[in-house]
Amino acid sequence: MGKRDRMPVTMRALLQRINRVLAKDEERLSKNRGGPYTESLPAWIRVNMNRNHIIGGTDDLEEYGRELKCLQPWERVVDEGDTR
Repeated sequence: MGKRDRMPVTMRALLQRINRVLAKDEERLSKNRGGPYTESLPAWIRVNMNRNHIIGGTDDLEEYGRELKCLQPWERVVDEGDTR
């Protein structure tokens, strides 16, 4: 199965799937938007919502979604406008 044969999933949909899984542990994944120590943090930050504490993160949202089983082998991540 080639990459084009896979079902498209937008980044936004993948983020929603990941956050539904993380919500069970009262956590959320958010985009790193800058601020102090920005260079030392990953592009996507995992936050404990009760303590407002950063507990991890990732630079590769697709890989992280596959680790959490939010993205199936027959799915591929596409940009918002490219759902072909």
